[in-house]
Amino acid sequence: MATPQQKADAFGAAMGKLLLTDRALNGKISSDFLMANFTYSKDLQDDVAKVRKTDPASAAAMEAFFRDPAAGRAWLNKAAPQKTPVQQSAEQAAGAVADAVTPDWANGLVGALTSGNTWLRVGEVVLGIALVLVGVAKLAGPSVVNATPAGRVAKAVR
Repeated sequence: MATPQQKADAFGAAMGKLLLTDRALNGKISSDFLMANFTYSKDLQDDVAKVRKTDPASAAAMEAFFRDPAAGRAWLNKAAPQKTPVQQSAEQAAGAVADAVTPDWANGLVGALTSGNTWLRVGEVVLGIALVLVGVAKLAGPSVVNATPAGRVAKAVR
């Protein structure tokens, strides 16, 4: 019985071989595996059946990999680059500097100013204020206009 790591290695070799012979099918298998949320879906079974026609050994390696969730985790752990302690320290220092230089309120402000919804709300407020002012002027009637010095001059000129 193969270990999950051995299944992951065999899967990687099978996919590498398929990449050289049928790049489109290789991409379809990768895409179908991702779209099926890393499960052995019907689409994947159909893809493996296509591989089986030309390379039964690769198809068997793929099936063993797809049927064993631990093999998928082993493959992802191996594929993920491991960071050295120096790289981790450098990333932490860069993050601390970025946090110190850019306060949270600034990130929020920039996010709000670049959001279309913010400008939609600003337009609604301006339009609302204009409607209220027009309504108040209409309710007040012409007596408000005549009460100002300019209104009295305008009335006298007419």
